[in-house]
Order: sequence, then structure tokens, then C-alpha cells
Amino acid sequence: MWLTMALFRKQPLPRRLFSGKHRIPWRLTLKMRRDLMRDLAIEEENLFYLRQPYLTLEQELGASTALGKGKIKLAKINFEKKKIPKHVTADEHLGHLRSSEAWE
Repeated sequence: MWLTMALFRKQPLPRRLFSGKHRIPWRLTLKMRRDLMRDLAIEEENLFYLRQPYLTLEQELGASTALGKGKIKLAKINFEKKKIPKHVTADEHLGHLRSSEAWE
């Protein structure tokens, strides 16, 4: 295909112009710089607030006990335990087939 285009002196069709090995790089404009600086400032502010806890450890423990989260978790665990069937061995399943212990 490239040989045919070269022989017929046709220009190659435009592909993804802004990605790949032979891309055309974006020109950095003043607006792009301002937007980038604004985004970095917002991200830095978000990280600042995320580093500081909203509640202290004492407040957090008090809030979870006041909401009864421990009781809810315990009830959920007990409910899950009730769903699990008890363990049954193959001997219990096939015990009715055993007529005598002696070999035939």
C-alpha cells in the first residue's frame, strides 16, 4: 500500500495524528498551562483535606458504638453461620448400605 502511494505520488491518508511514533505534538498554550496549574492546585487541596481525619479515634469509636454497628455485625455473622449446613461425612451418607462388617 505504501509502495503504491509512493509510486502514484499520493499523500497517505491522515491517521491518528496526535498519537504514535510519528505524531504531531500539541502546542502548549497559555490556557493549557493555566488549566494544568488549576487542576494541580485543586488536587493538592483535596490531598490536604484527605490527610486530615474528620473524626478523632475516640469520636470514631464512640460513633460506631452509638450506632450499634457491633451488634449488627454480630447478627450478620450469626445469620451466615445458620446458612452453612453441618458437616456430613460419606460414612453417614452410605451407612445404610453396610449390612455387616465381615468381608464376603
